[in-house]
Amino acid sequence: MQEENRVKTYRELHKTIVEMGFNGKYTQFCNKMNELKNTQPALRPKSTGPILVKTWSPTRLSLMLYMEPWELKRADDKDFLKLLFEKYPQMKKMEKLVKGFKNLFKTKKDGTLKTWIEEVFESDCGLNNFAKNILKDYDAVNNAVITNISNGQVEGQVNRIKTIKRKMYGKAGFQLLRKMVLAKSA
Repeated sequence: MQEENRVKTYRELHKTIVEMGFNGKYTQFCNKMNELKNTQPALRPKSTGPILVKTWSPTRLSLMLYMEPWELKRADDKDFLKLLFEKYPQMKKMEKLVKGFKNLFKTKKDGTLKTWIEEVFESDCGLNNFAKNILKDYDAVNNAVITNISNGQVEGQVNRIKTIKRKMYGKAGFQLLRKMVLAKSA
């Protein structure tokens, strides 16, 4: 009887609905619950109950590690990173390595990629698989790091042609597609 009156945590609620067939992530669940609690007065606890839980998705967290501190606009993002770095020093190391990888493409020096890969293997931050995959095609990645040559223009044109093709799908043949591509390139 007392078990029924007890307020459940978000974690317990998520576990319960997952058992019932829900396949959403915990982060999504927390965001929706917070949204519901803010918009539905009847769902707000009067005195006790679960407090709003702020969560960061893995994608958001990886972007926050990639960004410079002055680029973070929200104060709670800065506070969360500060707490994360205090509790988990390996996350600070990961941030350093992520930003170091970004800077490889800015400095354009030969040998920096090899040094970066060695640093990754020495740390326990979780980028080992990424570094191993870079080693599989090291020459190509190193050339991307040290040269200014890019296939960005070619990729841009391919993307433009594919966009035109998608718009025309099922409506016209190759001759009209050819004319549209040539007309748009002038």
